[in-house]
Amino acid sequence: MKRLILSILLFGFVGNISFSQNLLGFENISGNDRNDFKAAEPKALEAANYLLSTAIDENIQDREKALKYMLMWMEGTPDFVFYIDENITVFTRSNELLLKVYMACLTKESLANRAVANNRDEIKLKSIEAFMDYCLDPENRVESYRQLEKLVRARNKNKLREFVLN
Repeated sequence: MKRLILSILLFGFVGNISFSQNLLGFENISGNDRNDFKAAEPKALEAANYLLSTAIDENIQDREKALKYMLMWMEGTPDFVFYIDENITVFTRSNELLLKVYMACLTKESLANRAVANNRDEIKLKSIEAFMDYCLDPENRVESYRQLEKLVRARNKNKLREFVLN
């Protein structure tokens, strides 16, 4: 029985190490030309997915590695333009952690919806919807706040587009 428990603990520890090692791949993007950033797209998407799959206050060091990689990619890619207007700071309450979540949503939605990736309004709307889904998931431990509740009411009334884009 003791060996079984030790085996299970060891397996869990090795699993955690190997997952953490995957995140070490978020360290740098090699080069500065279009092909380097194109090749980095899958890792940028992986970083965004990681940020959106963990609670806002969980695995802080790993989240920061993923965020750093994703932001390097966002800043350097010539294939996408990312807009963050003053409404986003209102929707995120100027909270740095929530803004990081929004940036992950923006990255994910741009890469997943290439046909509309350069349509500023469509990507903003899709990103806000993904942001809301993240914030409303209790596992992500985001406390409700007035602006989020307004977004939810607008979505429930099928008025999200008007609320977000005006």
